[in-house]
Amino acid sequence: VDVESATKLGIPVVVTPGANNRSVAEHAITLMLALSKNMVESDVEQRKGNWKIRDAKKAFEVEEKTCLIIGLGTIGKIIAHLCIGLDMKVIGYDTFLSKEQMAELGDDKFEALKAADVVIVQMPLIEGVTNNTIAKAELDAMKPTALLINCSRGEIVNEPDLCEALKSGSIAGAGLDVFWNEPTHIDDEILHCPNVIASPHSAAQTREAVIKMAKMCVNGCLAVVDGKKWPYVADKAVYDHPKWAGKEWAEV
Repeated sequence: VDVESATKLGIPVVVTPGANNRSVAEHAITLMLALSKNMVESDVEQRKGNWKIRDAKKAFEVEEKTCLIIGLGTIGKIIAHLCIGLDMKVIGYDTFLSKEQMAELGDDKFEALKAADVVIVQMPLIEGVTNNTIAKAELDAMKPTALLINCSRGEIVNEPDLCEALKSGSIAGAGLDVFWNEPTHIDDEILHCPNVIASPHSAAQTREAVIKMAKMCVNGCLAVVDGKKWPYVADKAVYDHPKWAGKEWAEV
């Protein structure tokens, strides 16, 4: 959608923020638990007749393990809540917090990476700011037993560096819902790395999330058609257009 042109014409572009927050948070936790129990490899190997996969000694409990959440927005906070419910220790880091705010949290990024048993990336992609937030230096700082989970945007994690870390055993595994190339191709290197669980950018596709998005979209469109200001739009500057002067805000 050409938001800039729509804004100039006074046309609100309706968005649905928050509709999939819980869905994405649960997906991140699911990837973490599936990796921690070696679920996918166990399933595949058992179907091949390899009962001995039960002795792989890759599974571990998350109780009292440390989870670093990179990105402390709404979804990150839900993830933290769920991790605390699993009796994990939660620490956080956010690119958008000031040094003073991070000091209050007590977590330097690299010190936090060294301490973490699980690193969950949950932040927006802003070109030149958050892309490559996790690259070689960050992966090298992680424990060889650590897991990386990314349900935000593929470009936030340097995929070639992640492939190298997985192949060398620098980290233990990764759960990915997002990738550099979307849709993925069967020849993509990341899909052939050891200890990777991949899902096709589907974290936000639960029945509940899709219904919430649809309802928010319809309600927003109806409000706009009725000449009322809908708060959830891509650019609120649209309401500076003369056609919206004196219009009331819609009830949410």
